[in-house]
Amino acid sequence: MRYLSFEIENYRAIVEPLKIDLKNNSLIPLIGINECGKTTILQAILCFDYAGDYINSKQDGQVGPHLQHTLNLYSTNDGIPTITATLEISFSELESTYSSFSKENNIDPIQTPLPITKDNFSKDFNNIITISRNLKDLTYSIISPKILGDIDGFGKDLVSASPYILYNDDFNDRPPTEVLIPSKKPATLSGWLDIYEQLFNDTDKTFSLFSLIQETDQRRRDTILSRVQKHLNEKLTKAWKTFHLDSKQGALNLKLSLSDRPLGNGDYKLTINIIEDINGTENTFHITDRSKGFLWFFNFIMKIEFNPKVTGEKKDTIYLLDEPGSYLHASAQDKLCIKLKNISSKNGNIIFCTHSHHLLNPELIPLHKMYIIEKNAKKKISAIPFTQYKVKGEKMTALQPMYEALQMPMLNQISSMGTVLCVEGIYDYYALKMLSTCHNKCNIIPSVSADSMVKSIPFVIASGKKYILLWDNDKEGRNKRNEAIKTFGAELEPHFLLLPDIADQHTRMENFIEKEDLSIMRKALGLDEGVSYEKTIGTLFFSSDKESILKNITQKTKDNFTKINNLIENTCKIP
Repeated sequence: MRYLSFEIENYRAIVEPLKIDLKNNSLIPLIGINECGKTTILQAILCFDYAGDYINSKQDGQVGPHLQHTLNLYSTNDGIPTITATLEISFSELESTYSSFSKENNIDPIQTPLPITKDNFSKDFNNIITISRNLKDLTYSIISPKILGDIDGFGKDLVSASPYILYNDDFNDRPPTEVLIPSKKPATLSGWLDIYEQLFNDTDKTFSLFSLIQETDQRRRDTILSRVQKHLNEKLTKAWKTFHLDSKQGALNLKLSLSDRPLGNGDYKLTINIIEDINGTENTFHITDRSKGFLWFFNFIMKIEFNPKVTGEKKDTIYLLDEPGSYLHASAQDKLCIKLKNISSKNGNIIFCTHSHHLLNPELIPLHKMYIIEKNAKKKISAIPFTQYKVKGEKMTALQPMYEALQMPMLNQISSMGTVLCVEGIYDYYALKMLSTCHNKCNIIPSVSADSMVKSIPFVIASGKKYILLWDNDKEGRNKRNEAIKTFGAELEPHFLLLPDIADQHTRMENFIEKEDLSIMRKALGLDEGVSYEKTIGTLFFSSDKESILKNITQKTKDNFTKINNLIENTCKIP
């Protein structure tokens, strides 16, 4: 079972239906400035799963603030707040859920069978169920197939069987150095006690904090602690090397220790310290002695890797992350973007909100998977797919919607780069990134047309950076290059380039990839032979098999891109 989409309506300032599509998106950024409504969207999605109703609750028996405050404070004309999810589910999963539902409700499945057949479900409904939750009375309704909606209470059971929805906005809290373990395991665990219990289970399914405190043989107790400690350190060290928060820090060494005897109230105490070797001497530090960056890192890894709500198959879990990496410096945020991509590929779907362009690397996240969040003059929140966003000025670069949403002027973008290489479009960007080496010398900016490149020249010049503009060698490209020379002066002509002519007066970037190689790419990617160049190159760019596919391209294609490399390298030598 997996979620395909969420649709929110009448939740706080989300008035009109707002849809987040997950069908082909495992990593979805919600982009926008502070107070635009990004967190509201995450909390609305959290409202769908009743398992999260009491998250961040201040009082026992009281639902969390995401359900307490659902009304629109900007309007008195409130509709019913609802969150609707579309799920893909196999018939066997549907049958299994109905079987459990029948037992719970004393229903004879022979006399009252599931009112839909396998063929019917597959043919008429494509194995898809739509469930809506009324956030006023917290009830569920099955919208489609309608025949299932007639089974009172079945919607909640389907939600219970659906993937977990996990919400984290507290990666900045202070992890405890000491965790109290009650002598008797409570009915429900919470907080860091729950996370450390999951760590023990993750090390070995037979391990538990509560069996540990009952263990009377000190040698067995030490052995268990040692294995858990090793498992934890391996996980943390591997992630630490990914983030490179501190180049001087090698392997992490956390030490777990358990109090020899219970405290006065019968609880035991698990202590977590960092052991650091300084000039051959072991020094002990509390976790909270470390930097804010480390605290964020520790929070993130512990709550993602050892989240107690995730069991069994993780790949369809929904992670809702509110401003991850807010305490990390720019290079660490770049690493976090890679980490989020890896998690979404292996462990689940991530929907995260951010106002940092470092978490929006277009080499990792396709532009069409991003949503730009805005709150209009009437305080209504909308989520606009990146490709449908209308920029406020004239569109000059493919990344302009992202930077406008983050209120980053174009000149600021360019000023933070090294040598700038402007190309006509996003697919030129993808091709050069994969098949050339010029990106090692230049920061490639994808424009949106030959004309937009001419209009971006004043910004490039004003940035004070070394720059190159590379047009297609077709009629339009040649005309726009001539226009640039005429407008900005012949002395700048060496910076204005055309692609090497290899296709009889009409050379575009796609001509540099042999037709034979495009066929190889399509076949390897499972695409039809008639699929466009743009879809082929875009799909390849984000494919996990990209490197192995590119190893099979012909020498002719490699030679073609070498011509581009030589052209750009020679231009880079110009003062």
